Amino acid sequence: MFIFRLRTYWHQFWRALGIIGVLLHHGLYELLVSNRYTHFVVSRKKRDKHIVRSTEERIRLIIEDLGPTYIKFGQILADRPDLISESLRKELKKLQSTARPIDDNICVNLLQKELGAPLEEVFLEFDKRHIASASIGQTYVGKLITGERVVIKVQRPNIEAKIKLDLLLLRFMANQVTKNYPELAFMGFEEIISEFGDTLLRELNYLNEASNQIRFGEMFKMDPNVHIPRVYTEFTTRKILIMEHIDGIPPDDIDKLLERGYDLNEIAKNGAQAILQMIFVHGYFHADPHPGNIFVMRNNVVAFIDFGMVGTLKPAHMDFLAGFILGFAKHDPKMITRALLRLSGKKFYEYSEELEFEVEDLIKRNSYLPYERMDFAELLMECINIVLKYKLHLPSSIYLLLKSLATIQRFAEKLGPDISFAETILPYAKELILSKYTPKKMAGAMYNAIGDYLSFFRNLPNELNEILGKAKDGKLVHEINLHDTEATGRVLRAITRRISMSLLMAALLITSTLLITNDPTHVYARAIFIGSSVLAMVLIIRYLITSNTRR
Repeated sequence: MFIFRLRTYWHQFWRALGIIGVLLHHGLYELLVSNRYTHFVVSRKKRDKHIVRSTEERIRLIIEDLGPTYIKFGQILADRPDLISESLRKELKKLQSTARPIDDNICVNLLQKELGAPLEEVFLEFDKRHIASASIGQTYVGKLITGERVVIKVQRPNIEAKIKLDLLLLRFMANQVTKNYPELAFMGFEEIISEFGDTLLRELNYLNEASNQIRFGEMFKMDPNVHIPRVYTEFTTRKILIMEHIDGIPPDDIDKLLERGYDLNEIAKNGAQAILQMIFVHGYFHADPHPGNIFVMRNNVVAFIDFGMVGTLKPAHMDFLAGFILGFAKHDPKMITRALLRLSGKKFYEYSEELEFEVEDLIKRNSYLPYERMDFAELLMECINIVLKYKLHLPSSIYLLLKSLATIQRFAEKLGPDISFAETILPYAKELILSKYTPKKMAGAMYNAIGDYLSFFRNLPNELNEILGKAKDGKLVHEINLHDTEATGRVLRAITRRISMSLLMAALLITSTLLITNDPTHVYARAIFIGSSVLAMVLIIRYLITSNTRR
C-alpha cells in the first residue's frame, strides 16, 4: 500500500541524510584542518591533535561510522582484489567485527521473548554480562537446566530493518552508477550488491548459521582431531543461537599451549587438514578460519566456531584448484593456464598464449624454491591477478576460497614452521584428480554418453522431418544478431549498394537483349546493352583486383 511505501521512503530519506552527515563530517573536517585559509575555524587544541590520514584510512573510518552494513561490505571488499586497489584492501582488513555494546538488559529481554519463557526455566545459570559484542549481535554464556554449558548469541534489536534499509540505498547507488557511467558496467556493481545483500541477510538469520554448523558437525563426526560444537536446535530461532561452550585455548596463545603441553605441529596439521577436507572432499568450507574462530582442545583437537560465512565450490572450481596445484608441482604452465581459463568460463580465448607466457614467467620466478617451500596462497593470488589483468571474470566463491586457504596457511605455518602447506595440500589435489577416473565414475560417464547418443538418434528423424516441413512451408527462420556498431553499418551499406548495382545491371542487360532480339536496329537498345556490358566488366575486374589484394 502507498502508506507503507511512504513510510519506507521517509526512513530512506533520514538514513540518506545520516550517511551524508558522516561523509561531510569526515570530508569537511579534513578540509578545514588542512586548508591554511580555514584551519582557524577549528580550535588550536584540536588542530594539534589532528592526525594526517591517507585517503584509504579516511575511507575506513567513514565505513566504521556508517554502521554494520557498511562494515560487513568493507570486510567483503577487503577480499576482492578485482574490485579495489591493494592499498585500500590492506586498510579495509583492519575493519573489526567488534562494535559498541548495547545495554545488556535489552538483549536479555529479547532473549526471553524469543525463548517464550523466563530465563530461569531454561538456564540453571546465566551471566547477564556479555562476553563479546559484534556488529550483528552480542554473546553471552550460561548453563542449561540440563547442566550443559552453552554460548548464547543474541541479535541486536531492529538490526534487520536497518540493514535492509542500507541495502536499498546501496542498490539505488549501484543502479545510478551503472546508468550514469556505462563504461563501468563491466564491474557489475548491481550484481555485487545483490550477492552481498543475500549473504548478509542469510547471516542475519541464525537458523542458517545453525544449519551450517550442524552440516559441518556431520562432516567431521567420525574425525577424532576435529570438533564442531553442538547446536541446541530446540532453543535456536532466527534471532538467537544457543550452542555448546568450547573449553579451549586460542591457537595464537602459543605460550599457554606450550605451558599445557600441547603439540604445536600436531595442532597445525589437524587444522590444515580439516580445512583441506572441507574444500577438496566436501566442496563446502569455513570461509573465515582466523584464530578467533578456532580453539584448541585436549589431545590437540581443533574446534571451529562461527559458521555465519561459508563457501560452496562447484565441481569445476574444485577441478581448477586440483589442476592449479598439480601444474605448479610439475612446473606445467599449460595445465595452470587451462585451469584458469576453465575457471573463467573460457573454452577458447584469443589471448591464451599471452596468458600462458605470464604464468610460465611466474613459475620460473619461483622455480629456485623447492615445491614444499612455495607460498601456495601467494602463488594463487598472483595467478588470480594475472587473470584479472586480462579482465576475465572469476566466481566470487574463489575469493572466499583464497581467503580461507591464506588464513589457514598462516595458522599452520605459525604453529609449525617446519610444516609445508604446499606439500600438505598436494595429496588432496592428486586424490581429487584420481577420483574422477574411478571405474564407477567412468562407467557412469560412459552410461550417460551412450544414453545421450541413443536419445539423439531416436529423436533425429522427427527433428529432421520438422526442419524439412518448415522449409517446405517457407517457415524456416534463421536469426542473425549483429552488434549495432558504426563498422557493421558501413559493411551493410556497402553490401546493399553492391546488390542494388548488380540487380540494376542484370535488369539492363536482360531488357536490352530482349529489345535487340525483337529489333536489331534499335539504337537505344544497342547503347544500353553496350553500356551495361562495359560497366559489368569494369565491376568484375574491380572485384577480382580487390579480392587478390585482400589475400
